[in-house]
Amino acid sequence: MGEDAPRIILTMDKAPVLTVDMTPSMDSQYKKPEPIQAIVEPTIEPVDPWSAATARWDEDVAKTQAPAPVSEPQPLEPWPIESDAPVKVMAWPVYDSAEDLEVLIGGYAKMFVGNNDYCLALRHDETVDIPMEAAMAAISAAFERFIGADANLNILIVNDDMTIEDAPSLGLAINGVLALPSSENRIRAEFIQAMSCEVWGQPTHVAKVKESQTTAMGGRLAV
Repeated sequence: MGEDAPRIILTMDKAPVLTVDMTPSMDSQYKKPEPIQAIVEPTIEPVDPWSAATARWDEDVAKTQAPAPVSEPQPLEPWPIESDAPVKVMAWPVYDSAEDLEVLIGGYAKMFVGNNDYCLALRHDETVDIPMEAAMAAISAAFERFIGADANLNILIVNDDMTIEDAPSLGLAINGVLALPSSENRIRAEFIQAMSCEVWGQPTHVAKVKESQTTAMGGRLAV
């Protein structure tokens, strides 16, 4: 190859290096970082039916203690109970209490068997008691156990929506209340007291009424 022939010279220059400017811009230097929002998981509190019923009861009691506006007093009417029986006796049992059902059905109710002059009215409050279907099943089972499936007994379950303000009206519609082991419980005791009617604490009280000549006077029982 002659000396005048073009020569290929490979240059060994360094490859360009890409440099990234890591210096923050002027705006970003003084920009306040956005706060990170914490994710709050909702807490689910367990529902306590008895606490809810007690709170509702406290509200009803508070209403009765509030000063009433001055107005002409209205005559109190007896609560409508769908029974033509001359003597209506009320009880408010704890429907899933074996002790209450034994005293109610095995004690008191035996005295009413075969006598259509008596109506055993049982109060049921859906905000306090077990569901109606379960309550009826419990009464039926106790009836069959203590009295017998073929016995004739006039029982009426009163499940009207009422508060303690309605208790005096209910007291006028009945002749007496049967005291049960659960009658000392707060809600039941306050309701029975507000009814302002005769309270029979032992089955012998009912037996005494049956042996006497009874007449209903103003919602009360005169022996």
